[in-house]
Order: sequence, then structure tokens, then C-alpha cells
Amino acid sequence: MKGTPINIQQYFAFVRSAADFDEGDGVELGRLLYYQLSKARKNDDELREELNTFIERATVLRECAYKYRFLDELLFHVIKNKQHVASSSVDTGLASITSNEAGRIGKALAMMLMTNTTSSVATDEYIFKYPALEELAAEYRWFKPMLGAIAEELMSKVLYGVKARAAVGAAMSTSDMVSDGVVLADYFRTGRTGFAHGLLAMIGTNMLLQLGLTWLQTRGLKKGRKKKFLLEAAATLTCTKPGLDAWRVASGAEQLQGAPLSPLHEMGFAKGAEVATESVPGLVLQLFALLTSSAEDRSMLALVSVGISAASTGLAGVSLWFDADTDPGTRQKHPRPFPMPFWPSVFVSLASRATLFRRAAPALQRRSFANLSSHGNVLGAQDITPEALKTFEVWHKGVNKIMSGEQISAELEEELTSRVSDKVKFYPPTYYDHWEGKDEFVLLIKSVSQVFGPSFVYDRQFVSADGKDWCLEFEADIEGDSKKRVQGVDLVRLDDDGMIVEFKVYARPPNGVGALKEAMMKRVAGPMALLKAKQKMSGIFS
Repeated sequence: MKGTPINIQQYFAFVRSAADFDEGDGVELGRLLYYQLSKARKNDDELREELNTFIERATVLRECAYKYRFLDELLFHVIKNKQHVASSSVDTGLASITSNEAGRIGKALAMMLMTNTTSSVATDEYIFKYPALEELAAEYRWFKPMLGAIAEELMSKVLYGVKARAAVGAAMSTSDMVSDGVVLADYFRTGRTGFAHGLLAMIGTNMLLQLGLTWLQTRGLKKGRKKKFLLEAAATLTCTKPGLDAWRVASGAEQLQGAPLSPLHEMGFAKGAEVATESVPGLVLQLFALLTSSAEDRSMLALVSVGISAASTGLAGVSLWFDADTDPGTRQKHPRPFPMPFWPSVFVSLASRATLFRRAAPALQRRSFANLSSHGNVLGAQDITPEALKTFEVWHKGVNKIMSGEQISAELEEELTSRVSDKVKFYPPTYYDHWEGKDEFVLLIKSVSQVFGPSFVYDRQFVSADGKDWCLEFEADIEGDSKKRVQGVDLVRLDDDGMIVEFKVYARPPNGVGALKEAMMKRVAGPMALLKAKQKMSGIFS
């Protein structure tokens, strides 16, 4: 839909169902939603009215809002984009989230846009932080692209955070180069030509690298390549290139067709080259010159130049490292923070960004702790405890044996039994009461695994944040007869030690449940009577 007139975009967005929407449509929906509501952002009542009208008219949002009643509250605060003091994290899952919690989640996006350098990184971190958003993005493939498009539009209007940091960095870079030029002239004036030539070589090397980067960026352009190169080269030679780069990043400029780097990466490489070839070496040279010069040759100008170089180097180094370390993709690969080679605390970004890092890093580490994708479509479990994870893994190890048609070995049965409480309660769909006890539970599970056999499969699996409550959706045939098929859910509850203490099974349809009852009675009646007799005998002689 990109490039389509706005009225046609609106028509298709309003009439198409969620099933017809893909990621690209989500982007266009997000842009359309922002442009339709942006004028009403200053008036809460007007914004709510416009948003509700948009949701009601857009089939895809109406379907989602009908299922999840909190959607309007979430989108209201996302579009409002008002800065709020960071509140406690919302770990509630999608099925039980309230409108109040959705509002708190919506308010959090503004802070993430302020503390990240790109809207895509902010969107990833935003969705990654809240389980409800993760589940929503998994259910609707258009949801994350829609949020990303809204975030991109909002970030281009933000007048703080990344813009301020980019502007400050650009100002310090320009000041650093200007001060180096003034000091260079002072070295020649006072006859310290060795220092002058050294500093001149550093400045020249930096300029050559910057011009080389400009050539790489413009050589692949199909239109206006020479003009673009000359303008960029002029900005480099006049020391205004850092400001130009910062303006592009702050205004949300897109990567030019044919250019190998985005504006953000171009600014990062340029800053890295400056730090490596001029800022750090120049700082060392100027400090050495200051310490070895006579009292007459020491000037306030030299001290100011050293201070600017140190500040520019510190800000650039910490900012680049900080952004790399807090990027969600990097954090997934490296859960532990990267070791910093230096921590010039006076330059450690803004306090709000440091606070975000301290709050986000543990949560991101927890989310990368367990990868349950090998067990099928598992939703939730972002803060699963080690004991709950162990039980989940052992349970699925047994399920995999059943699905492959293999018998559960004595070793695996013992491992599974060790994850079951002595007082576990089992509620079958074929019996009005419940069974209690570990031995009874194991006998019933072994019997039902024989009834279902390899036809058993788990579909969606919903796990609470801490992993202590499971809702596992299953399908299976009764004794291999596809005409006697049951669908149901296993509701499992664990205690604080990760032991199974309750297991409820709900199933449908009635004829399938009836066939299950009949098959279970043939297998369970005798062994269960024998088990009860043994328990009574052991009670008498114990």
C-alpha cells in the first residue's frame, strides 16, 4: 500500500479483515493512524473520540479491540506520547491484562523513544519488555509493524533525548576540531613545530578518513552523486559535518538509495574515526605538550582544548558503547552487559538513560534465560523459575516419547515422578471426583499416554510469567481411531519448588470423552485396584 493515495489507503484499512493484513499493511496502518490522530493529541477528549471512531471504522482494529478491550487505552497513550515518570513493570499476560495496566504500558513508549537512537530499536525494546505486547505481536503479524510506524512518526517529532544528544555530540565535535586548529596555530607561533606537525597529521588523517567515508556513501547514488559528494566534502572540510549528521539522525532521515550506511551508522562511523585518529591521539599529544612546556608557553587556551577533547572522547565512547549494549538484538545474544574499557562517570549519558539500562538489563537477561520454542508454540514464561523450567522440560521429554511412539523408559519415569508432589490432585474429564497421590497420578498418565499414543500433540501452550501455571491445548485420537478424536486443555499448577501439585483436564466433544472413559476403564480399573490394595497393606504393616 506504500505510495497509495491516503483516501485509498484509508478505504482498504477500514474494510479489510485482520487475516488479510501483513507486515507491510501494518506499517501503512500505523502511519494512517498517526496522521489521522496527530492533530488531536493536545486534547484528551478529542483524541479519545477520534481514536474510538478510527477503531470502529477500521475492521482490523475493531476485531482486535473486540477481543482485547484494552486496545483503545493502549493506543491512546501511545499516540499521546507524553513523558511520565517510569512506573513499575507490567508483567501481566495478554489474557488477563487490565485497561489500567494497558495505559501504563502505553505511557512507557515515550520514555523508550527518548532513550533510544532509532524507532526500530525503541519498538523492539518496548515489545520485548512487556509480555502482553509480545503475545499480541505473536498473534497479529501486523501489530509490531504498526507500532513501529507510529514510533517512527513520533520520534521524528521528539525534541529531546536523541536529538539533544546528537546536537551536543555534534557541537562538541566541531568545538574539538576548532580548538585543535587554534592550538595548532599557537604551536607554530611559539616555535613548537614538532607538536604542531604531529597534531596536523592527526587532523589530516581524520579529514582523509571522513572524506573517504563520504565517497563510500555517495559513490553508489544514482542521482546527484557528484553534487552530493561535493556538498558533503565541503561540510567535512569546514568542520560542519558532525552537525549535518546529527540533523539527519534527529529528523529521522531515511537511508538514501544506493548508500551503504544509514544516517545513524554513518554518524557512528564518522565519530569512531574522529575518536581514533584525532580526539584520543590529540588529547594525549596536547597533555604531553602541556606538561613539558615552560610556564610562559602554557595558556588557558591549551587547557580548554584538552577539556573539550576529553569531553568529546568520553561522550562519544560511552554513547556508542551504551547504544550497542542496550540494543535488544545484542542483549539477546549477550545477556550479560559488555565490559566497558573505561567508565568516565561524568560523561555517562543522561540519568534517565542510565536508569533505563539498570531497569531493563535484568529483565532482558531473564527473558533470554529460557528458550522454549523447541517445545512448540509456547507463549509467556518470560520470567520462568529454574525449578519450573526443569519440570516443563521433563514433562515435554515424556510427551516427545509418546508422540514418537516410544515407551517411556524407567529412567524417564523416575525423573518425571521426581517432579510430582506426593499430594498431587488429578482431575480427569471422565470422572466426577479427583484422584490424589503421586502413584495414582503416574498410573493415570501412563495409561492415558497408551490410549492416545503417537496421535497426541500439543498446539498452543500458555505459561504464566513465573512458569508455575500452564494451560496446554492438545488434540489426540482414542486408540488410533481418528473418528474418536478429542480436543482439550491440561491446566497444570506447580508449587514454589516446581513440583506438580494440581493437574486438571478438560476435553470435548462428548462422544470423544465417552470413548476416552471407556478406553481408560479397560486399562486403569485393575491396576488402580491393585495399587489401592498395596497401599492399604503397607498401611497395616507400617
